[in-house]
Amino acid sequence: MRPQREIRREAFWHAHNKKCAYCGERVRFLDLEIDHIVPLRLEWVPSELAALKTRLLLADDFDLSSALNMIPAHSSCNSKKGGSVLTDEYLKWQLEMARQKLSAVEQELARLNRTENADRVLAMVGRAYETGILTSDEVLGHLLAIDERQWTPENNPAVICFSVNLLEEDEPIQDMIGNKSLGPEIYDDLEEDLIRRVEAVAKGPFTVTEEARNGETLSVRIACWFDNIEEVVAAVWPYWECLEKVSFVSLYGRQATDYFSKSTSSSKGV
Repeated sequence: MRPQREIRREAFWHAHNKKCAYCGERVRFLDLEIDHIVPLRLEWVPSELAALKTRLLLADDFDLSSALNMIPAHSSCNSKKGGSVLTDEYLKWQLEMARQKLSAVEQELARLNRTENADRVLAMVGRAYETGILTSDEVLGHLLAIDERQWTPENNPAVICFSVNLLEEDEPIQDMIGNKSLGPEIYDDLEEDLIRRVEAVAKGPFTVTEEARNGETLSVRIACWFDNIEEVVAAVWPYWECLEKVSFVSLYGRQATDYFSKSTSSSKGV
C-alpha cells in the first residue's frame, strides 16, 4: 500500500490538471513537488508570520501545513523559489487558487483512498482464497454482491484499459516513440496520443480515470459514455492494446457521477 503522503501528492496533481502552479506547464508525476505558498520556515519567525497573515487577511490560526497553503510545482520551479517569500499580491493569487482547488483536492483524495482500500480488500480476499479460507464460489458471491441493476448508464459507464509496451520492437510502437529516449518523459505524450485517437472516433464523452506507469508499460483506464466502443478499440490498434472492458461499478464499487461531470466531449460526440 502506498503511504498517505504519496496519495495526497497525486491528489494535488490531478486536482490541478497535472500542471505546475508557477509556470503553468504540464508536470510529470516524477517531477512533482508540493510546495507551501507561505513558507513553513516562517513558523520559526512568529513576528514575520503574524505580520504577513495580517497583510494577507489570513486568520491567526491559518495552518501552513493545510491544503489551503499547498500547490503542485515542478521540482525545478520549486527550487528556484526556495524559501523566499513572494510579493503579497502574488501570494494572495496563489492562496486563492489553492482555495478554489480545495474541493477538487478533497474529492481526488477520497477517490484515491477508496481505490487503495479496494485494492487492500481484494488482496485480503485473494489471500483468503489462496489459503483455502474462501472457496471460489464464495469469492464470486462477494464480488457479485453489488447489484448493478441500480446503476444507470450515466453513473455506470464501461471502463476500457488500454496499454502500450515501450520495449516492443513492433513498428507501430516505434512510430509512436520516434527518436525519444525510453523512459518516464514520454508517458505524457503517449497518454495524449491515446486521448487524441479516442476523441477522433468516440461518439460521446469520456475521461481518464487512472493510469499506471511501471517503467516498461503505460496503462490508461478510460470511462466511456459512448456506444461505439468496439470501433474505438479497433481505431487505436495496433498502437494501443485493449486489456479489458468492465463496468465502472464492478471496477470501483461506486457510481461515476463525479467523473461524468468532468468528462470530455468527443469531437464527434452526440
